[in-house]
Amino acid sequence: MTKNTQHFIFRTKYKKGHNLKVQLYILGFLKRYGAQHGYALKQLLSEHASDFARIKMSNIYYHFDKMEKKGLVTVSSEKEGKRPDRMVYTITPQGEASFFKMLDKALAVPYDFESILDSSLFFYEYLDEKHLYHTLSERCRHLETAIKKMESHREETLKTIPAPIKLYVTALFDHHYIHYSAELTWVQKTMAIFSN
Repeated sequence: MTKNTQHFIFRTKYKKGHNLKVQLYILGFLKRYGAQHGYALKQLLSEHASDFARIKMSNIYYHFDKMEKKGLVTVSSEKEGKRPDRMVYTITPQGEASFFKMLDKALAVPYDFESILDSSLFFYEYLDEKHLYHTLSERCRHLETAIKKMESHREETLKTIPAPIKLYVTALFDHHYIHYSAELTWVQKTMAIFSN
């Protein structure tokens, strides 16, 4: 699978959009679920946010350190039996204030779609049509798989969450489902054009 197939990017113009996103999710999970040790927080992020946010779990401790230095979280040590100490992260009042500011910033970011695939199509005359068609076919399969996975995860998630937040979670899944479906429609249409 090519890099173009694996990645299409929904970017924002927010200067430090990735840091904003990661810190927003970390603070949000700490606010929602209370103090967490690093591994538990990584699990929460992976299980609950992976459909909506690309967060590199290998970099998560880097963000914890940055947030501790900013005073957004506190870190304490917790001992459990003979196991090594675990670092437990707690949101601070300053972290809560920052969380609400980040929510507002994230809401205000204008929509700005950009796909790396477009750069290839821009220089279409240098592409091999068979390779292009093959790459688009792979992209199509990738999108179909992602949509099926998202639909399945949506059904599972909606069964387990409290009724008051189902509306918001449905809107969140719909947002991503509609984007992926639109991309799939475009890929299928483009394949039809190049197959003629």
